[in-house]
Amino acid sequence: MASLRGGGTLWTTTSGAGIVQNAFSAPVFVGSVPFVTVLVKGGALASVFKVQVAGVAADKPGLNELDGTAGGGVVWYDYDGATALAVGVNTNVAFDLSPFGPSIMRLLRTDANGATNIEALVVTNGPN
Repeated sequence: MASLRGGGTLWTTTSGAGIVQNAFSAPVFVGSVPFVTVLVKGGALASVFKVQVAGVAADKPGLNELDGTAGGGVVWYDYDGATALAVGVNTNVAFDLSPFGPSIMRLLRTDANGATNIEALVVTNGPN
């Protein structure tokens, strides 16, 4: 059976002067794969994130109408079981979200510890 691998960049250290509370990452299209892992490289301050997934009134082919607006033009919902992803100071952490069903996701920083640089990627794998 063929296997689909992919992923995307949620945040890079060049995303700005630092990621603050209630800042959200870029949306990433993960597709319909069961194995999803979020990799986070923590900054100078501890951080807590939650995973959010996109929903639309009617599914469309392609990227479900992601557009150039701040939220991608879709409604975002907290993903159950992934609402307190804690990352320590200068720590690298991998969060396994498998099995994962949603097609579009992003991270939202929830702590109030101040601005810090964050790097975060999502990696996907599974049968296509």
